[in-house]
Amino acid sequence: GGMTATLSEADRQRIASSGVPPLSVEQGLALLDAAMATDIPYLVPLGRMSGTGAPRMRGEVPPLLRGLVKSAKRQAAGGGPAVGTQDMLAARLRELREGDRLRHVRELVQAEAASVLRHGSPQAVDAGMEFKDLGVDSLTALELRNGLTSVTGLRLPATLVFDYPTPNALAEYLLAALLHEHREGRDGQSALLAELDRLEAALTASEPDEHTRAAVSLRLRHLLEKWRAGDEDAASADVAERIESATTDEVLAFIDNELGRLSDR
Repeated sequence: GGMTATLSEADRQRIASSGVPPLSVEQGLALLDAAMATDIPYLVPLGRMSGTGAPRMRGEVPPLLRGLVKSAKRQAAGGGPAVGTQDMLAARLRELREGDRLRHVRELVQAEAASVLRHGSPQAVDAGMEFKDLGVDSLTALELRNGLTSVTGLRLPATLVFDYPTPNALAEYLLAALLHEHREGRDGQSALLAELDRLEAALTASEPDEHTRAAVSLRLRHLLEKWRAGDEDAASADVAERIESATTDEVLAFIDNELGRLSDR
């Protein structure tokens, strides 16, 4: 009922494949009532799961759920997974003839689209059709972006599918981004972001004791304060200009940063 009344069979299969069973209206309202009766600040309403133990989720678990869901640890060795993926794919593209590069990336896009749309074959995705006509909605658009982020190693915006509305257009964008990013190498901003990727992977893979966690948190806080102090003067001069020309993701990241600074104070 309500928001879920128009779910298709593919939508229901997608929910089931996440490992979390869907809730009926009655179950959802009962869980809401139960949540309102507690003083626990953060709760995740889940249906009864088959088997025993905590649920297991495929892929990377969102930070808010990592205490609840078991998943394979991300490995810190060799740097962040996204960086390695990007380098390998860029190297593979350079080995191909120029006419085959776009075809290779387009096949990646079709394969990811077929996966989120629950098609049996990538060939079921017409590369010339718009994603909305292929059945991609706002939810599957995010799933497609996440899948392409994993296979390409690129930092992709949430509006990716709407900015490049066909598989052909999206493949052209990804190809240009991959080759450009590889040419840029690890200089400047790319090097800093690569280091942050490796740091994030190392922190996620570690199991520190309480003393180590406190020490690392203090060090990270000091580093962040130094970074912000150096950027304070320059940021105040061009905030309006940056917002005017920023993408949606950049605006949201800027807002998150400002809110974080206020909360620190």
